[in-house]
Amino acid sequence: MKITELKITKDQVSGNGPLILVEIREVYDYEGGEKTNRLLGYKYQVIAPMRKYESAFVKVESTAPIITTEELEETDTPILVDFEGFEGKFYKYNGDYAFSAKAKAIKIVSGKVGK
Repeated sequence: MKITELKITKDQVSGNGPLILVEIREVYDYEGGEKTNRLLGYKYQVIAPMRKYESAFVKVESTAPIITTEELEETDTPILVDFEGFEGKFYKYNGDYAFSAKAKAIKIVSGKVGK
């Protein structure tokens, strides 16, 4: 079995704990190596407190983000999120392994950070 054949779950990424949203980026389509104006969705950067605050990006195809960048920047409390249909995997890039993740949906959840 190759490492690139392994499927990584959301619980493995989160350490069975909450995920904190820290950044939102737009994801656009590319044609012939050139970026187009066609919005494919959003890439959410999350951190996992139960994994020593490791960070990961998760792509979600959608027409609007779950929260605006302005709302995220203005909040005083962590925004906890959960993903539906999460799929993670490793791939080889420039001779090293990198992690990629996608999900069908993202939602804001209630809860506390910590054990």
